[in-house]
Order: sequence, then structure tokens, then C-alpha cells
Amino acid sequence: RRRSISTHFPNSTLFRVGGSQWKRLYTNVANSTRNSEIEAMSKETEDRGASVRVTALHAIPVGRKGYVKLETSEGITGWGEINNMETKIACALAESLGQLIIGENPTRIEHHWQRLFRAHRNLRGGGLMIHTISAIDMALWDIKGKALGLPCYKLLGGAHSDHIVPYASLQPDADTVEGYQTSLIDWLLRAKSHGFAAAKLECTLGGPYRHQVLDGTDEQMTEIITACREAAGRDFALMVDVQYLWRDAKSALRTIR
Repeated sequence: RRRSISTHFPNSTLFRVGGSQWKRLYTNVANSTRNSEIEAMSKETEDRGASVRVTALHAIPVGRKGYVKLETSEGITGWGEINNMETKIACALAESLGQLIIGENPTRIEHHWQRLFRAHRNLRGGGLMIHTISAIDMALWDIKGKALGLPCYKLLGGAHSDHIVPYASLQPDADTVEGYQTSLIDWLLRAKSHGFAAAKLECTLGGPYRHQVLDGTDEQMTEIITACREAAGRDFALMVDVQYLWRDAKSALRTIR
């Protein structure tokens, strides 16, 4: 390495042994590069999003969801979504975390994620923190895609398929098991009428995430899913989310069978 450098700088006197001389060498090497070469290199590697700065973060609660809006100095706006959290608390946390990225370059997404994740030690790793950071992360990707004129899927490695099958996520609203079934079938038929060919059913009559403290049995859950299948038809794809209902595989397998 020293031979190579001395070839380019034959008159240098910095090739004596010693750490301080090597530090001075790096400075000399940088200073000896012509300004025009530096400018040319900068233009070749210029980050088109480097001048953008985050100017504001707004968190907007809307029913069971929260939306994060990031504004920038270039007029580019990014949006993200918080789901399945206590909405007002999550929005307050988002606005608190937002103070860490105000004035920052929004295209440094991994840097911001790590910084936000480590910001509140006692919340780190929990669902509230992760969901809230995810919303900010979505908004940052939204901004980066718009700044570079590219869809986010290209920034994330390109398309893995030329199509996707969307599904409706159905969460009924009822305070009895019977009402739960009626509500779920109603949502299912509405989804089908809108052109969906698949749906995920929330069917949670027990467990830690039971719906509105319902207390149903596995047999009742099976009856509800059977009724949904009959309503949707055989050509409609159904998925079921039981949300950590069973504590062991034996109970799950018994219900599946």
C-alpha cells in the first residue's frame, strides 16, 4: 500500500514509520486531489434526495387507525399507517418520536429506524413502539420513492411477481356470539360484492385477544367459519385469524380436524 501511494506522491516525506505521519498522509492525499475531479465525482454520485429535510410530522387518529403525515422542505409528503393499537396513544408517541427526525434527511431510512427504535428504552420491542415506528418508516419510504421518482417496490429490490391477490380483512362488531356470526357474514358478502376473491376472517371468541370479552367455544368458532364458507361459496379464498387462541398444538389440531 505504501509503495502504491509513493508512486503517486514521489516527493512526499510522509513515509516514515509513525502513526502521526500516516494521519497527515491522508490529509495530503485529499488536499492534493484537484477540485475539478472532486466536483466531477460529486456530480456522478449525487444523491437526488440529499437536499430534502423533514419539516413536520403530524399524527392523525381516525377511528381504529392512525395516520402519520411527514412534510418536507421540498414539498414532498409521505404517509404511513398505524393499525391495531390504542390510536390516540400511538399518535402521541409518533409525534414524540417525530422530534428526532425533524430537520433530518428522510432518505436515510435505516439510520432513522435504528435511532427511533433506541429512543425510548423502556418501550423498545413492544407492539406499540414497533407499530408506531412502522408508520413513520412507511412515510419515509413514501418520501424517498417520490423524491427519486420510483415506486417503493423498486427501491426494495424489485418485483417478485407480476400480480398479487388482495384480500379483505374482516373484523366484525358484536357483543354476542350470534351477532358476531351475523356481522362477519355481512362483511364477507360486502367484500365479495366489491370484487374481492379472498378474505381473512377475525374469529376470536376466546384467548388473550377475544373480541369484546366474548366467551365462545371452539365448536361455535367452527360453526361460524362453516357459515362463512357457505355464504361465500367454494371459489372464494378464506383465511382465519384466531389471534393466539390456543395454548397448545393439540387444541389447534382438534379444531382444525
